[in-house]
Amino acid sequence: MSFDPLAKTLVLDTSVLVNFLVVDRLALLPGVVGAILITDHVREEITDAYPEQIARYDQGLGAGLFQVLSVSEAAELEAFKRLSSDRVLGVGECSAIALAGVRRYGIGLDDKQARNKALAAFPTLQIFGTKDLIVAAIQHRLLTLADADALKAAWETEHRFPFKFASFSDVLPHN
Repeated sequence: MSFDPLAKTLVLDTSVLVNFLVVDRLALLPGVVGAILITDHVREEITDAYPEQIARYDQGLGAGLFQVLSVSEAAELEAFKRLSSDRVLGVGECSAIALAGVRRYGIGLDDKQARNKALAAFPTLQIFGTKDLIVAAIQHRLLTLADADALKAAWETEHRFPFKFASFSDVLPHN
């Protein structure tokens, strides 16, 4: 079965990456995204306080679920510098936005303030949050609605990541 990915390439910010790591579902993402990139700054934000997340990250990297890149081109470095100059966003967010914006990739980003800064810097940037990725996984039949709602419950009760809807059925597009 071939999928029409949300974005051909998606750069993940720490928040989206960690959301999938904590529920051990990183392997869902290649079914809804063409390629996944993670900056080395984002990797650094996965702290030693969460050894399961680091182990899952390393497993995903070893399995080829994503690639790790550095912000290294002149335009990326300039964008990173601009985004981080006011110290409002973390280095993971700044690096992910800079890489996605300059290279014209999509970005996985949940934080509202980071989304606003990303769009101010790169107005045509495609932004997808955790919710969007789960909805795409349901649409591509990679997750059932019950499984998606179970992930939502785990994020809300065990990981302090609330959603503003009762069930993913409330946010699925209806044809």
